[in-house]
Amino acid sequence: MTALTHHAATGVRHEILVRRTVVGDWEVLDTCAREDRVIETLDGVVDAEPQAEAVARDYLTAGRFVAAPGRGPGEAIPEQGGADAHSDRRPRSAAHP
Repeated sequence: MTALTHHAATGVRHEILVRRTVVGDWEVLDTCAREDRVIETLDGVVDAEPQAEAVARDYLTAGRFVAAPGRGPGEAIPEQGGADAHSDRRPRSAAHP
């Protein structure tokens, strides 16, 4: 089993684990005081430990355990006047030929 450790900006200690399951697959886990979360499961027939470790390092360096800023899960993306209002790819209404 491989273990990588990181402290989030909030001070919470995360341990990113790579372990073999009983059926021979590879799991990448993010464990902290509040929860354990499966990040990815790799097929043990196709992938080996180095691939699972690469997933763990990528997860750690990308900082994916930090809540991303932006819209909340239930917050809709605005249809009009958004960042793409100037785009040629955006369909124009009849009022704007």
